[in-house]
Amino acid sequence: MGRWTHLCVVFALPHITAGRLVTFKVNATDFRTRPENRLYRFAVLPGRVDNAPAKTSAAWQPPTRTAELEWPTESAGEYTFCAQSID
Repeated sequence: MGRWTHLCVVFALPHITAGRLVTFKVNATDFRTRPENRLYRFAVLPGRVDNAPAKTSAAWQPPTRTAELEWPTESAGEYTFCAQSID
């Protein structure tokens, strides 16, 4: 299996009302894997998190070729969005 590259960036988003659908779109620059073959996985964690979850954490969603996550907000609060790409 290839090498996972992760990114956790803290930035402010506009206020999001609970019950709304939020779409996160990501992209990766990768010279070894064709764009249509790239895999991504995502995690949305409650609170402010400084590091991505462990590689085998259940917080990660299964890998997908789709470079976006549609996340239904269930409750108000602060969250951290993490994305990984595989090359």
